[in-house]
Amino acid sequence: MKGFTLFEVLVSVSIIAILLGAVYGAYVTNLEGMRHAQLSSDISQKARMIFKIMERDLSSAIIIKDGGRSYGMFKGIDGKIDDSDADSIRFSSLSFMNISEDQPKTDLSIIEYILKEGEEGNLALFRTQRIGLSEDSQPMEFWLTDNVSSLNFTYINAKGEEMEEWNTDEDELKGKIPVFIKVTLTLVDRNNEKHSFYLMIHPEISNKS
Repeated sequence: MKGFTLFEVLVSVSIIAILLGAVYGAYVTNLEGMRHAQLSSDISQKARMIFKIMERDLSSAIIIKDGGRSYGMFKGIDGKIDDSDADSIRFSSLSFMNISEDQPKTDLSIIEYILKEGEEGNLALFRTQRIGLSEDSQPMEFWLTDNVSSLNFTYINAKGEEMEEWNTDEDELKGKIPVFIKVTLTLVDRNNEKHSFYLMIHPEISNKS
């Protein structure tokens, strides 16, 4: 019975090697795709959680008017940390997060979102709240995430004009809340890839301010 020649064996081994290489390459590519999809899903879930809190707070933003006087605030500051957008925002709201039975039963609060320098060059996002409308009250700070690349707020007035800052201490904005607030949040995943997310919020009380 005739056996295989050396040439035939070498050809067969080469073909098998090529096929195995193609299968392995496809496996690695598929594995990387699944890993990237998982990272994107994790980042998207974190962004949704942050936006859910922001939307609740900002949609409940309020300025209380009594005769010719107004109480409360809405201050959006255009900021930078190094070369990254690091806007902050402070406003009165009806979305106090009660986390203890010892705290007063109130919805009225001052909410603030601010970025601070975190680890590995990224920024950490914090939410603070104060009971009532006094800025002298003790703030309660909540960490939201520490993998922020940038945060930008844009404010749209009743004329449809976009503004990078908003301050109710100014005469033209006294007692007024933006009609829309556009939020751009960029997060960094474990591969150091950036993912940007967008949200448009309409404060319910803005039509009356």
